[in-house]
Amino acid sequence: MFTVTSFRKYWHNRMRRFQAGILAAYAGLLVGWAQNPTQQQSRPRPPAPVVSPDVQPDGHVVFRLRAATAKEVTLRGEWVAAGGIDVSPPVAMTRDDTGIWSVTVGPLPSEVLAYSFTVDGVTVADPNNPAVKLAANGAAQSLVAVPGNPPRLHDIRDVPHGTVQENWYHSKVLDGRTRHFFVYTPPGYDPRRPEGYPVLVLLHGAGNSETNWESIGRANFILDNLIAEKRAVPMLMVMPFGHILPPSGSDLSRNNELFDQDLVESIMPAVESHYHAAPGARNRGVAGLSMGGMQALEIGLRHPDRFAWIGVFSPVTEPDIAGRYAQQLAQADKLNRSLSLLWVGCGTQDNLFQRTKSVDEVLTAHGIRHEFHPAEGARHSWVLWRENLAELAQAAFRGNKR
Repeated sequence: MFTVTSFRKYWHNRMRRFQAGILAAYAGLLVGWAQNPTQQQSRPRPPAPVVSPDVQPDGHVVFRLRAATAKEVTLRGEWVAAGGIDVSPPVAMTRDDTGIWSVTVGPLPSEVLAYSFTVDGVTVADPNNPAVKLAANGAAQSLVAVPGNPPRLHDIRDVPHGTVQENWYHSKVLDGRTRHFFVYTPPGYDPRRPEGYPVLVLLHGAGNSETNWESIGRANFILDNLIAEKRAVPMLMVMPFGHILPPSGSDLSRNNELFDQDLVESIMPAVESHYHAAPGARNRGVAGLSMGGMQALEIGLRHPDRFAWIGVFSPVTEPDIAGRYAQQLAQADKLNRSLSLLWVGCGTQDNLFQRTKSVDEVLTAHGIRHEFHPAEGARHSWVLWRENLAELAQAAFRGNKR
């Protein structure tokens, strides 16, 4: 019969034999490894990581791509030319003995710039770079950020940062289909703040995605830096997807009408139900670039009871502005009482400048108070649109009238 003492001895001896077996097996492995030192050496070592893009302190950037079997690799970037962004001619890359292609360009300016590789005729994003510029159809370019010295307003600075959150909603325009939008909440966002937060809706351009104002526009960092310097009030920033219809071959005017409806009926109610938004049109703004500029103009003129702040950046507009908005323009007094600011801007070297100038002329002819900001020499580019956003953000929500 087992006693407590005898059981302890039995269990102790059994564990000693088990441990001895483990040690013997481990020792055998060590002897085997020592007798076959080439076994480990024969295993192929993983290739060294490829660093790309490699931004140098002087603004030069090294781009690299591992493509050992490729015959030709080129780099194409949207570098800054005079007055804005332009697509550079393809730059040939050279291959080393390890199959890595590379090229050095620059110095590049302190901007956020898009680029891609072409490998034997196929265009690809940089597989070693997680920063991408998405398009409406999902295709991507990679992004390289060259920081400024001193830091630019869109650079990541040592200041409190806000948060960008993805939100899902059911679109009434699309019979309940699930879509999404992004919302920037400012540093220290407090859902119990007594006065709530004003809301700026920020719209992208044609063929682009709802991520572009964050990825290449750096809108969140611009607001972080402005708020830290007390040059802008803390606000919510809503970034929705502006394509209700498929972006290729669709009726842009019809798309904008549907998006107007989607914003008013589905997106804004979703924002107001999930975030602590301050009430009233004086705490609502809408702004956008290119196609989004056209949408902002249309939404702002048609809904002055909902949006008192309007930012129109390099808009794609119909030739007959006066005819399209005849009903709204005929109510100049009502618009002037309702709108806190109608801000219109475009670069003089932009191919949309004349149409933007016609917006200014039509508004002036009908007595609609607004500000027109032509940027001398600037093109249709993010270089200008970041500046447009910064100017509008510093003015917005600082009182009912300017």
